Amino acid sequence: MEKLLYVDIGGDEAAESLDGGEFEWPALKQSDSLKLKLRFTERVGDEVVEVDREVVGLKAGLGRIDARPTAGSFCLGLEDTELTFTVDDSTDVITCAGHPFEDGDRLRGSSTGTFPAGWNPARDVFVINAGDGVFQVSYEAGGTPIDFTGAGTGTHKVEQITEPIAFDAVAADVRAALEDLHGLAAFGTLAVTEESGSWFVVLADAAEAVPFKIYNNLLRPLAFVRMRATEENETWVHEIRLVQTPVAFTDAFERQLPDPPAITELRAGGTVDDVVVAEVQKVTFNPHYRGIYKVERGLVSTELLNRDDGPVEFAEAIEVLADEGGFFEVTNPAPNVGHIKFLGEMAGIDQDLLTITTVDAPPGDLAFTLDLAPAAVAAILRDPTLTEEEIELWLEIEVKYEDPADEENILTWTLQRQVFLRRELIFDSLGTGQEVDWLRPVNPVYYPPFTLDQVAVGAKHYGTTMGSSVVEEITHNLNSRRLAISIVENATPGKFLDRGNDYTAKATGDDTVEITLIGDYDPAPGTGTLFVTILAAEQTSAFDSHEHTIPQVLLLPEALAQIGARLDALELLAPKTLAAVDGSGVVVSPWRLPVVREIVPFKVSARTPFAWPESGLIREIEMPSTILARSGSFVPAVHDAASEAISGVLVSGAVPVAADEFKGRVFQNTGETVLELDGVGGRDAVELQPGEFAACNGVAWYRVAKELASENSWYPTDFIRELFMFTVNENQLRAGRRLECRIGVGLGLLKANTKVSLSVVIELGLPTQETSPATTGWNLDEIEWGEPVVRQDLIVSGVSQVHPFGIKVARSATELTLQQILYGAEIAGTAPEEPNFAVRGRLVRFDVEDEVADPKGFLAITAPEVPEDRELPTTVDLEEFGLAKIVTN
Repeated sequence: MEKLLYVDIGGDEAAESLDGGEFEWPALKQSDSLKLKLRFTERVGDEVVEVDREVVGLKAGLGRIDARPTAGSFCLGLEDTELTFTVDDSTDVITCAGHPFEDGDRLRGSSTGTFPAGWNPARDVFVINAGDGVFQVSYEAGGTPIDFTGAGTGTHKVEQITEPIAFDAVAADVRAALEDLHGLAAFGTLAVTEESGSWFVVLADAAEAVPFKIYNNLLRPLAFVRMRATEENETWVHEIRLVQTPVAFTDAFERQLPDPPAITELRAGGTVDDVVVAEVQKVTFNPHYRGIYKVERGLVSTELLNRDDGPVEFAEAIEVLADEGGFFEVTNPAPNVGHIKFLGEMAGIDQDLLTITTVDAPPGDLAFTLDLAPAAVAAILRDPTLTEEEIELWLEIEVKYEDPADEENILTWTLQRQVFLRRELIFDSLGTGQEVDWLRPVNPVYYPPFTLDQVAVGAKHYGTTMGSSVVEEITHNLNSRRLAISIVENATPGKFLDRGNDYTAKATGDDTVEITLIGDYDPAPGTGTLFVTILAAEQTSAFDSHEHTIPQVLLLPEALAQIGARLDALELLAPKTLAAVDGSGVVVSPWRLPVVREIVPFKVSARTPFAWPESGLIREIEMPSTILARSGSFVPAVHDAASEAISGVLVSGAVPVAADEFKGRVFQNTGETVLELDGVGGRDAVELQPGEFAACNGVAWYRVAKELASENSWYPTDFIRELFMFTVNENQLRAGRRLECRIGVGLGLLKANTKVSLSVVIELGLPTQETSPATTGWNLDEIEWGEPVVRQDLIVSGVSQVHPFGIKVARSATELTLQQILYGAEIAGTAPEEPNFAVRGRLVRFDVEDEVADPKGFLAITAPEVPEDRELPTTVDLEEFGLAKIVTN
């Protein structure tokens, strides 16, 4: 949605025009953008006038006002309570002089250098084996000590935080969590109360506000933990309130000037067959333009014009631009559009465009864009309590501007409106692709019914000349009012007349039509100067049936008998098998394979300032570090695990918060309800359908699946990628032909702290048909994919590399054979069972190094392609990636 609004600087009204009524906000759509331009107005007496203000800030947000989260938790800590520590990696003991920690305390660590190897600073740890100035830590309360493999560098610090405080905790729960903070005792007796959705924390001896800090904010929907400290009766009261964040927000704005009037050429001036054609230029006025401008032709310019000047004032102003003996004719065929015709001595000459120059313009409109595509928008629309396809939210716009009477005084204007946000129906990945099989007969679904013994004879039409008068009635005898009319100048070259500008037409009967010439063809151009074609548009096709038997065709029986005798002789001489074609030949059916350019889990959009190479093999993958400022999240495969029912760990019907207790386990959704798995680290949120499987790495849940039923490994589905898929039929792959398919997959890691393993596979599949209920026609059920005919396991690092693979499938008179192509070498493989099959290439079996506790990075995937400007080959004279083809000698 894009809109210009006039807003009352002294109130909260918004209108579509200066004197319009209140603007009715339409429903907003998920994944759209709300683009608004604001102009300020104020009332002076009985009149509303535009005013300008020096804007110093703007904020706009969409969401719920003061709403609580519905799930999740957070932790609290204290400022300036960090203690310095060192690690003995031979004994796994931490030395921290004067520490107050006890077994079971939750800690968070940091370092100015390299953190001790073995302790992931992004995860909380628990104190175990606490002693005087020493302790050990574990990822689980009462668990085994972390095995340190290095003491790290720099200064290491550790601080205590509370246990997670649930979104719906009562006052007693908050107090119990805070009481465990050792540094809080210095502030006196602790009291916690609850009122109107807030917790109030009072510490009896606090002389100033207690410096609380927020940790581990896992609240859902996304929410702030707002801390407010106030002094009441010499006692400090700390309010903790959980507030949902806006689902969409921006504080970026700019001043945008509306486009000035523009002039384009509608018709060039000149002479055609001694007929003088006047030039016509089109001027388009932007109704939102507010500046002062002038029109120029060469060194001559008009007086100044503004937005209040209409067609009459514009026509009068440009009179000074006409040549001596020439004049302009200005018409107004549509709102905000003018046509300027060069007449008199200027007619018949190709003219330069008139130019429009802005002399003065007010400040631009205050413009901003609210993106409705963030994950928070999708999350709020997944609310299980939402029964409709839209949700009511608040839109708030806040503008800060200088007081015109005192520039040091900053004023605030605010607009609040309730709007509806709707789920989207059409999303970016939707699309259609038609595969036309030209080897099969035309489908009668798309054409009028016919049989192969009929011949199309064309459509009914009538042609004649005209031009002797402005209005002519033509009798066409087509017995129809559904007509298509074309008029062209009866000369070479001949211009096609434009209906509406050069003529009008109306049906005066079933067999007659009246044509009226207008514009440059009024007065009439002369007898026979125009040719008219009238086509009856109601009849799609006409067929004349004809039938001929073989004996009726002269000499056909004799010719068929001779051909049959020769075929019998050839069959006796032909070998029992035909050798597979090997070598250069003719390309029968080529395919361009899809272009793959992706960074996972980061998507490169049209707005990302990064250009992929135009063509060729991508040897090095480079991207500015500012684009990938934060590393994406990799997730591991799970091996040797039996699946469990996820119903046993659900919390209030939802997937629980990720935790270490779920690591290394696989859970199946055995219920009938779709479960939501949140996206983390750039990975998209996914739906876990009934029957599907999920795993957890202690930080996030993600969907997994087996690659082969015979294996007991579960791989994350976020990193499965289909590189291409196409189908082959028996008419393309006839005996003596071969299919060649070659791909080059470029892989590399960016900003990664781990290496990854994956497999490139090429698979063949057989289409199956649905045959029930009753007897059906051609009805595709699915494609059943077999085990890979090509599989290469790869380890990917920060050095990118292109891996070439492919297959050759050859058909003889009796069999099909397949050759795997691995880095240029050919190895015999398993051939398809029949010549009707599908081929696809995929990336599968994604996994990370076991020793990396929190794997991060980006996987760059490229598939080199045949350049778009290169024609598909007709002979086998080169081998290129990104191309599949059927070849014959």
